[in-house]
Amino acid sequence: MNSIINGLSNNVVTLDLDNKYRDMVINNKNILNIFELGGSGSGKSFSFFKKSLDVDKYNKYFKRKDINYFIGEVSNVLKYKKTLVKDILTTTCDKVYIYSKNKNSLQVLEHIVKRYTKDYEIKKIDRDYILIISCKKVRSNFLINKLYYIKDMFTEFFDFISNILLK
Repeated sequence: MNSIINGLSNNVVTLDLDNKYRDMVINNKNILNIFELGGSGSGKSFSFFKKSLDVDKYNKYFKRKDINYFIGEVSNVLKYKKTLVKDILTTTCDKVYIYSKNKNSLQVLEHIVKRYTKDYEIKKIDRDYILIISCKKVRSNFLINKLYYIKDMFTEFFDFISNILLK
């Protein structure tokens, strides 16, 4: 993970990184702008959002292919998986790095990433699993995105109902 963070440059968006990784990103001299989502800013970082991530504002601040790299922890990305994954993939022009301690949580996100691109891989670096997504050939369609959004809502609804019935 250290080599990945040291290779970042230009504009980077982070989503609730661990303190160790956050300090490494802030101290990287190649990064021009750091945007933190869901955290308080210090140093040369800047925080648009305090506690909650407003996905609509994410689209207003970052336009298509405006960000070079995105780095985040999988549990925070999965909270907003219905819309944030699409937004991250369409605004990032180079790579997206999402890390986790276990591989199963990344496989949930992998299912969503398959809709937009085939250029991704899961690597084990040190003790972390990292989902590396190349955003060069991301395809996105407004109508298909809406259909996936509706499908995800129904899936979550039926999962919620089944959990209630099982209890």
